[in-house]
Amino acid sequence: MNFIRGTVMAIVLLLQPIVLLFKLLFGRRAQDAPQQLQAINHSAIVPATVVADSEDGIKNSNNISQQSDATGSASSPSAPPAGSNSGDDDSISLPLPFAEYEVFLSFRGPDTRHQFTDILYRFLVRLKIRTFRDDDELRTGEGIWPNLVKAIGQSKIHVPVMSETYAHSKWCLMELSEMAKRRKQEKGHIILPIFYMTNPRDVRHQTGPYQSAFQQHDKDFDSGTVQEWRAALNEIGALKGWHVKSKDEQGAVSECVSDVVWSHLSKNDNFSDTDELVGIDDSVEAVVEKLSLDVGGAAMVGLHGLGGIGKTTIARAVYNKISARFDRRSFLENIRETQQQKDGGISLQKKLISNSMRIDYVAPINSVEEGRRIIQDRVSQFKVLIILDDVDESFKFEEILGNSGNFACGSRFIITSRNLKIGDDNEFQMHDQMRDMGRAIVCEENIEEPWMRSRVWDDKEGTELLLNKKGSKQVKAVRADYHRSFLGGMKPGQFQNLPELRYFEAEFAEFSGDFNNLVPNLKWLRLHFHYNDGQEPTNFDMSNLVILDLKGSIFLTDDWGGWSQIKMAKKLKVLDLSHCTSLIKLPDFPKSGSLEMLNLSAEIRSFASFTSMELDIGNLWNLKVLNLKECALKRLRLPSSLTTLNISNCPYLEWIPTLENLNNLTELTITKCSKVLEVRGIQGLTSLQSLVIDDRDDLIHLCGLADLMRLKTFEIKESAPLSREALLLNDDSDDVFTPKIILYHIDELQGN
Repeated sequence: MNFIRGTVMAIVLLLQPIVLLFKLLFGRRAQDAPQQLQAINHSAIVPATVVADSEDGIKNSNNISQQSDATGSASSPSAPPAGSNSGDDDSISLPLPFAEYEVFLSFRGPDTRHQFTDILYRFLVRLKIRTFRDDDELRTGEGIWPNLVKAIGQSKIHVPVMSETYAHSKWCLMELSEMAKRRKQEKGHIILPIFYMTNPRDVRHQTGPYQSAFQQHDKDFDSGTVQEWRAALNEIGALKGWHVKSKDEQGAVSECVSDVVWSHLSKNDNFSDTDELVGIDDSVEAVVEKLSLDVGGAAMVGLHGLGGIGKTTIARAVYNKISARFDRRSFLENIRETQQQKDGGISLQKKLISNSMRIDYVAPINSVEEGRRIIQDRVSQFKVLIILDDVDESFKFEEILGNSGNFACGSRFIITSRNLKIGDDNEFQMHDQMRDMGRAIVCEENIEEPWMRSRVWDDKEGTELLLNKKGSKQVKAVRADYHRSFLGGMKPGQFQNLPELRYFEAEFAEFSGDFNNLVPNLKWLRLHFHYNDGQEPTNFDMSNLVILDLKGSIFLTDDWGGWSQIKMAKKLKVLDLSHCTSLIKLPDFPKSGSLEMLNLSAEIRSFASFTSMELDIGNLWNLKVLNLKECALKRLRLPSSLTTLNISNCPYLEWIPTLENLNNLTELTITKCSKVLEVRGIQGLTSLQSLVIDDRDDLIHLCGLADLMRLKTFEIKESAPLSREALLLNDDSDDVFTPKIILYHIDELQGN
C-alpha cells in the first residue's frame, strides 16, 4: 500500500433536491420580488443605444435581444416614491439595514419611478443584487444626507438615471457629485450612466432642460456648489452608458444594465493568479464534471493530496470558471490554521457570511451554534458556491455550516484537504504533470532565492539551502538529497533558520547532534537511512509529528536511539516501516492511541532468521490501516478499530486471532499464509466490502458470503475447480446481495 502519495480525490455526494420558499433578506417586502417581470416580456425585440465619449455623445451598439413591454413599464401598483429623493423632501431619512448595498440607483421620481427605474430595479433584484432604491429603504428620525452618503460609499456600482428633470433636484445633483468624488478617490467604484429621454450632450454641457435647472440653482446656491454639480455632470455625462430614446427600449436596456452590473460584481470575486496558468485546464474540467452543475440538489467535491501540489490553485481556477452561475459564493482559505485560533469556527462563519452576502459582517456571533443558524437562515436560501480550502479532520461541515441538504437547489461545495479520506466515491488521480505544475508555481515565489519560498521541492536546491545554513520563516517544506561522501549527515545548525518547517524529506540521510527543539512545527518527516555512524540526534522535537516515513531505511536497527523520541510523538498518525530490513524486533509504538496507519510490509528473504517475531498492537486502539504484506511474523494480536487489513504472503504466520470483533473492517486480504489452519469470525464482519483470499477451500467455506451483506468485491486467486455451493451463493433469495466476484486462474466453476 502506498501510504505517501500525491493524489487528488474527487468525491461527489449528490443530495436530494429541496424546495425552498422565497425568503427576502433584511426586512425587504414581498412586493420587491421580481414577480412583475413577465409584464415586460411579451413585445418585439428592440435595439438599445450605448453612449460613449464622442462629439455627439452617441455611438450605436449591437442590438440587444430582449423582449420589452409595449409601453415599457412594469406594473407596480404599490411603487413608492423615489428614494434618492427626487421630491426634495427633507423629512425622510435612510436607515442602513444588515446588508451593504451593491448598487445605488439615483433617479428623478416623477420622470422614471413607475417606468424605467422600476423595471431596472426588478431586473437587479431578480439577480439578487442588493440595490438602493425607493422609500422602502427609508424611515424617519435620521438625517437623510449622511445616510445617503454612506449608502453611496457602500455601493460599488452607481447607476444615475439622468432624465429630463434630473438636474432640477438638488438631491440628485448632490448624489451625482458624491459618486464622482468616490470614483476619483476610491478604487473599485464604477459609474454606469443612463440617459433617459434626454440628450447626453445636454447633460455634459448643461444645455436644454438642464440649462433652465441651473439658472435656478445659480440663484439658490453658492457658486462653489453649483460649479461642483456642473463638473460632475460634465464628467459623468462623458462616460460610456445607455441612451433610452423610447419606452419600448426600457426592458432591453434594463436587462443589459443588470447583466453588466452582475459581470462587474462577479469579477470582483475572482482570483487573478490563475488566469495565465498552463496545463491546468484538464484538471479544472475534471472537477467541473464531477460537480454536475446541471443536476439538481446540492453536490460536494473533494480534492486531496500533498501540500504544494496545486489543490488550491485548481479550486481557484474552478471558482473563476463557474462562480458567475451562482447567486452567492465564498472562498474560505486556510481553514486548518483558522480553526486552531481562538473562536476559529466563528471567524470562518463570519467570513462565509461576509463573502456570501458581499458585506463586512461586524455583528457579534456569540457561539458556533448562533453562526450556524445565521448561515442557515440567510445564506442557505441562495444557490451558493462555497470553497473550503485546506480542511483537516477537525473540521465538521454540519457544525459550521449546518445541514448541506438545507441549501438551495444547485448549491455546490468544493473541499481541499491533505487527508487521505474525506469522502467515499469518485476518486481520480492527479497527473504527474499537474503535480509538477503546482511545484513550478511555488518556484515562481522567488526564483533566485529558494530559501525565501514556502516550499523547496528541488532536492539540489534543498541540499544547498541546508549546506549553506540558509532559510527563512517562509519555508514550510524542504526536500534534500544527502550523500555521505560530501556531507556526513545533518547537523542542528543547518536547521536553525527554518523555524516554521513542517515537511522534510531526505535520501541517504541521518541526523546527529543536539537539535534543541529546532523544528517544533515539523509534521511530516520522510527519511531513508542507508548508513549509521552510531551518532544519534538528541532533543529532536517530534511533539507535533503526524507522519513518519522511514520506508527502505535498510540500516535502521531495533536499537536506533531515535525510537525513544518517536515514542514521544503523541500526534503521530502514520508510520511507515516497510522494507526496513535490518530490524530484528519491532519498536515500542507511541502509547497515545493516535496512530491510524502502520505499514510493516517487507521482503521475506531478509527476515528468514527472525521467524519468532510476534506482533502485539492490540493497544493501538485507534489504528485503522495495517499492512503486514510479506512480514515474517508467527502470531499477532489486532485492535478492533481496523478498517483495512492486509495479511498476504506471510508463510511463517501460524495463528490469526478471531476477526469477529473487527466491526469496522471494510477491506481484508488473506493470501499465501500456508501455516494458518483456520480463520475464524469472517462471517461476523458486517462492514466488510472487499475480501481477497486464495485457493484454500477451508477458508472459502469459512467466509460465509451470504452473511456479508455489504460485500462488493470477492477475489479468489489461483483456485482449483469451485462449486457454487462452495461460494455460498444463494439463487433463491432476493434479499441476499451478490458481490462482484473476481476469479483469478479458475480452472472451472461447477454448477448451474
